[in-house]
Amino acid sequence: MNTTAAITIELSGPRGSAELSDLANVVVALRSCLKHLCRCLIGSDKVEYDISDLRYGSAVLVAEPVQKPGIPDEVLLEVSRTLNKTFVALEFGGELDHRLDYSSIRAISAFSSIVKKPGSSLSIGQTRLTKKFVERISFLLEPDSESLGSVTGRLEEFSIHNGNRFTLYPPIAGEEVDCIFNRNDLANVLKAVDRNVIVYGMLRYTKSKAFPVSVTVDTFDVLPDADTLPTLLNTCGSLCFPETSINQIRELRNEW
Repeated sequence: MNTTAAITIELSGPRGSAELSDLANVVVALRSCLKHLCRCLIGSDKVEYDISDLRYGSAVLVAEPVQKPGIPDEVLLEVSRTLNKTFVALEFGGELDHRLDYSSIRAISAFSSIVKKPGSSLSIGQTRLTKKFVERISFLLEPDSESLGSVTGRLEEFSIHNGNRFTLYPPIAGEEVDCIFNRNDLANVLKAVDRNVIVYGMLRYTKSKAFPVSVTVDTFDVLPDADTLPTLLNTCGSLCFPETSINQIRELRNEW
């Protein structure tokens, strides 16, 4: 792989050398960030990266994509270029790539915890991240408007640790909605896991997301599964021929 596709991260801590916990957090953040960028840019999050260089002290980590059939080199180069351009835009001001969605921006925000740590230094490519990066990405992720309404999606995650929340996944790649519910509704939430639901409540929006970022849930309804809904033929039979079976309809059709 051409080294221009490489992603370089340099990290140092308050004592000069990078702290192990900080390096671990950076690696997790980078992995999540690349996964979302690949999904947004090339429609697949299955791209793999190898560590091609690793130096201690003021730690330097270099990651490069693994060449796979069906994914041209220029596509992988585009991921690396977009990643570097995104950090430049967030640090110095500028427009983000329109293909990036809320989930990818939130993944990038995971680097903020390192940048905010006193005495630490973090660079992505040629860009050293400062409080300007933290402020800009916080601005993009913070809710800036709210309204009463509803949103529909599949309830695939829930947690009662440090709060009562479940996550709704609308039928659009990369979209998810954080839903805050009343503990009294826990039994109903458990019944709704892995089902499509429509949630009603106070919706909060950010500047970087079309769907609401979160909902304070007033109530929600579990929607019927697709395989339990009547087909068009069944509906027509029940409405137009209430006393007639499907076989009888076929017989009438044959006589016509």
